Amino acid sequence: MKTSSFACNSKFYAQEHFPYGLSRSGEFTREQVSLLENHGRAYQALCDGSREANTEEERGFILVCRGEKAANSSHEKAWLRFCEKTQGQAAVSSPSKADPSVSEASGSDLVFDEDL
Repeated sequence: MKTSSFACNSKFYAQEHFPYGLSRSGEFTREQVSLLENHGRAYQALCDGSREANTEEERGFILVCRGEKAANSSHEKAWLRFCEKTQGQAAVSSPSKADPSVSEASGSDLVFDEDL
């Protein structure tokens, strides 16, 4: 019996990063959306080590996740694009939320032209 690469039983939507869906995000091609929705759970499990590779294609995918090999397949490229987009979102936040040492100015600290 031949094992299919990236097989999984449930869809991957990543709603925590794309609340309106991968297809509506504007970040992915139709092919990438299809690959991510159908295989994203397998990609994630392979990448985080909670699933062992069963095929040569999956072993190559793990090497790409580790940065030991360049992405060549559409599976590898779709997952790298997803990782790039989700890591970028984590870095985007207001300064006061990202760094507690940065506080917003209070009303008494503001200087208006009429005070000069």
